Amino acid sequence: MSEPSHLNGYVLGPQNRATHLALYSVSTPGHELYGKHLTREEAQSLLNPDGEVRDAIVNWLIEHGNADSADIISDNHWIRLRTTVKDANKLLDADFEWFQHVDSGKEVLRTLQYSLPLELESKISLITPTTRFCSHPMMHREPAASASAEDHIANDELRKHKRSFAGPNPKLLYALQTDEAPPPRPQAAQVDPTCNRTITPNCIRALYNFPAKVAVSPARGLGVYASQNQVAKFADFALFAKNVDPPSMGVNFSFLSINGGTTDQNQNNFSNAELNFDLQYTASLSNPVPNIELSVTGDGPIKLELGGQPGDTTEPWLIWLDAMLKLPDDKLPHTITTSFGENEQSLPDGYVQQVCNQFGALGARGVTMVAASGDSGPGNTCVTNDGTNSTRFNPVFPASCPFVTGVGGVQGVAPERAFAFSSGGFSDKFARPTYQDQAVSAYLKNTIGNQFSGLFNASGRGFPDVSAQSFNLTFVSEGKLSGFQGTSAAAPIWAGMVGMVNAALIQAGKPPMGFINPWLYGAGSQAINDVSTGTSVGCTGTTAFGSQKFPPEFGAKLVPNAGWPSVAGWDAISGLGTPDMGKILALRMAM
Repeated sequence: MSEPSHLNGYVLGPQNRATHLALYSVSTPGHELYGKHLTREEAQSLLNPDGEVRDAIVNWLIEHGNADSADIISDNHWIRLRTTVKDANKLLDADFEWFQHVDSGKEVLRTLQYSLPLELESKISLITPTTRFCSHPMMHREPAASASAEDHIANDELRKHKRSFAGPNPKLLYALQTDEAPPPRPQAAQVDPTCNRTITPNCIRALYNFPAKVAVSPARGLGVYASQNQVAKFADFALFAKNVDPPSMGVNFSFLSINGGTTDQNQNNFSNAELNFDLQYTASLSNPVPNIELSVTGDGPIKLELGGQPGDTTEPWLIWLDAMLKLPDDKLPHTITTSFGENEQSLPDGYVQQVCNQFGALGARGVTMVAASGDSGPGNTCVTNDGTNSTRFNPVFPASCPFVTGVGGVQGVAPERAFAFSSGGFSDKFARPTYQDQAVSAYLKNTIGNQFSGLFNASGRGFPDVSAQSFNLTFVSEGKLSGFQGTSAAAPIWAGMVGMVNAALIQAGKPPMGFINPWLYGAGSQAINDVSTGTSVGCTGTTAFGSQKFPPEFGAKLVPNAGWPSVAGWDAISGLGTPDMGKILALRMAM
């Protein structure tokens, strides 16, 4: 075993108003700078850490880390130190030891705790490798008391679905066609009755009024966030095109590996269902816009919730965002979607603010960022992790970030109705932005009233913003034709539609939509199909979709009748509603 020779520290940038001001200036219709998105260099200048802060950290490393300037590499937010375990232990007051992966036997060097000087605690949000392991259970080399088989099943279930908002088990629908002609599919001109049972890309095109043909630019393309070693498979896409969506035959996608992100088509150790679905729907709905899987590896810091373990982690948002923001203007996708996330409270305050700030920087550069809202209604465990173990709803990040377009779920056609497990609510970390103040205030006043008082932040950012189909969508994974559910389906649908509109705007010599929320809550609302039936379900003591009961150590709280009702206008389950692409395209082209 070789010892890691580097520590990586992430320096927080200034939490000032400059990034937010730039974002709203280029994203608010009527502003003189509307549509004049920032260049890479302009955006980076807003995010760079203060020089004095960086110098203070470097001086600390030299004085207390037995290092000289040659051992330190500085790259925007990251400061990298070449060191030894002995010096790292002294520097961080840590105790690095070898830990072993339960399944693979892989050994990693980690510490269960570390500390920073008081004056630097608010300046450094993340140091790796330290307490983070991976997204799978870890164990120390020394034997420990084993949990029951039932506990293992429950905890595995929680880890499997904590960060990817998809249904627990894809359902096999029918045998794949390989050489024979594909089964008949509904035409996009009208919504076929079969769409009430299973949803395909043609159902989406019909439901959401996709124009038959749109002239688009191949520039920049559409990106799909990928992590947890998942990878979309070319072979599965080919089977999907042949059996489900013949217009997509011949369509392909590419990869961008970030920090060693997986692109291996032979990777079969992890479920690839999430990424297979995402790429199959973004690529088919945005065809012929180029699609790129943005694959990242790594972990983010965590504020453990009840039932959490030292091996638990969060998504590597800052690693991924730094890579995105470094891309040249002509290589940065104009549309990006993510189906991954976590409870907002599981992210440290400074860290989650910085991540959201960088999502804002992406928007300022002309990127439309969409995120699945989650699959637990108002919350899953519905208990706080602040030491009080209080009953409270669980907002989901990054959909709760005001600079991201959160996407909830619906099901059925004629009419569409809100998907019961679609997450939504009100952020505990971010104040309600002005662009949604009127819509959200009306919902709270006219629909919620005093219900659930004390269980949520009535002045917080409301989410989701919009919604799309989330139940029983047909896709292919591991060579099997299956059904998919969750807001992990809704976000790629919105991304496919937005990606097509952005590419059409670029082709017409116009800027892409970028951060669309201010427009959506204004003139864009006339291009949204309102969803006004259905109620979300949560705080039932079970995981997403009610698929598994929480073990006692998670301290899950029960809230009778917890759920957000869907009503006319904005609501905390379906947002403003589902898209009418034809209207969106026409409105944007006329601007």
